[in-house]
Amino acid sequence: MPNQPSERTPTRRTLLKALGGTAALAGVGSVGGVLAQQSDTADDVDSAATLSLSGWTSIYGGPGNTRYAPTATGPKAGVSRRWVADPEPASDTGYSTPVVYDGTAYVGARKFYAMDAATGDIRWSFSAEEPEPTQENPRTFSTPATDGETVYVGTSHPDATRDKLPHSSVYALDLKDGTEQWRFQREPPYDDDVRKRPSYYAITVGDGQIFAIAHTSVYEHLLVAIDSETGEKLWSTDIGNVSFDGGTQGAPVAAADGKAVAKDEGTIVAYDGETGEVAWTFDGATNYVTVGRPLAVADGTVYTSAVRSSNEDQFNKDYKLFALNLADGSVEWSYKPDINEALKWGSPRVDAESVYIDYTPQDNIAGPKSATVAISRADGTLQYEAATLGNIADDVIYTADAAYDAADGSQLFEYGVSGAGPALYGDGLFFGGDRVFALEPGQGQATLPEPEPPAQPDDPSTDPEETPDEPTEEPKTDDPDACED
Repeated sequence: MPNQPSERTPTRRTLLKALGGTAALAGVGSVGGVLAQQSDTADDVDSAATLSLSGWTSIYGGPGNTRYAPTATGPKAGVSRRWVADPEPASDTGYSTPVVYDGTAYVGARKFYAMDAATGDIRWSFSAEEPEPTQENPRTFSTPATDGETVYVGTSHPDATRDKLPHSSVYALDLKDGTEQWRFQREPPYDDDVRKRPSYYAITVGDGQIFAIAHTSVYEHLLVAIDSETGEKLWSTDIGNVSFDGGTQGAPVAAADGKAVAKDEGTIVAYDGETGEVAWTFDGATNYVTVGRPLAVADGTVYTSAVRSSNEDQFNKDYKLFALNLADGSVEWSYKPDINEALKWGSPRVDAESVYIDYTPQDNIAGPKSATVAISRADGTLQYEAATLGNIADDVIYTADAAYDAADGSQLFEYGVSGAGPALYGDGLFFGGDRVFALEPGQGQATLPEPEPPAQPDDPSTDPEETPDEPTEEPKTDDPDACED
């Protein structure tokens, strides 16, 4: 299907332009979506110039990749199972991290599903076409992103052989019923060289654009900007991002204030979201080991690990956590522990007050062990060591299998189960993985039932008296709708 413009009016992007892109909106979007009012205080993790949605709207929480859900509450003392679903029991693909918005969880597998966040019931599903994936040549849906009107999701082929890569696309689907609004596919589709057919992994929603990370078998790693209304490509660039993080091949960019910020060929670059022009480049570099780990943007500040030293001997030893001004890339502060060794840094998590990040000495034979720290957003000073990395809501850090106090890193409780995620929405935790399941506040640990065996196809009828109906009329040869062999 060619790219088609949407007939929705007025759109969120149109309203953004009419208001100069800085005013906060409420009650805009389909399915009762709510766009949260923005705050000018430092406690609001989202940029005051960017509309935010109440929900877990992309793989790392929202367009800033902060992994923080300021409106969620989450369990505090224990959990119980809310529901578990496995709509593809015969498949070994697994389910993506859910995106949860306005009472619906959106999950990718061989098909793409919209599930009731309260019950797990499937509200609608969507299948990719041309061609259908097979067990030998699979294509799956990645974790999506939403802007409150539409859910955007890419397809990928992680296990396909190099010379049999199927076409993959980015789809825009109506939140209410899954109707396809448009699809984007690399043009030309490179039928003559299947190695250049990209997989689309990470989606970020910007101000009227969506940004997709794609990679091909010839080691292209692309950042593609697509018009959110029409599905037309606005611009693209090769960002040389080759790492693997959080189930994505290439980290999602962070989007805020009309910019898309990415690690591009070892540097950090802020692009104008609409034109692709470079707004600024950080005059440092990112370590090749961690180039694919997501950076985060909150309140007009970019949080990322990088290095500024031009001295080759000091290059890795000067590798630090930086807070960069989103407007111009200038340094607000930097942090490095008192360790005269080369460090590898992880991905930052950012809540209202702190940045949580881990580091490991590159030569860890005789040096200190890995550590995770909480750093003040205000001035870059150390708040405490022995922190925990996870997704954050209401002063609690939620990992794959346990919850921790964000104030000191101490463990609060274990879930009893684990999965990919969790996405944080309302008072629930939503997981992908082998199955999709949701946990809610309780006093103990949760359990999951044993998976059901795959359903077997029905046996054909053996009733000798049952015969197919005979056609009552031969098709006329001059019938224009008649089928011919």
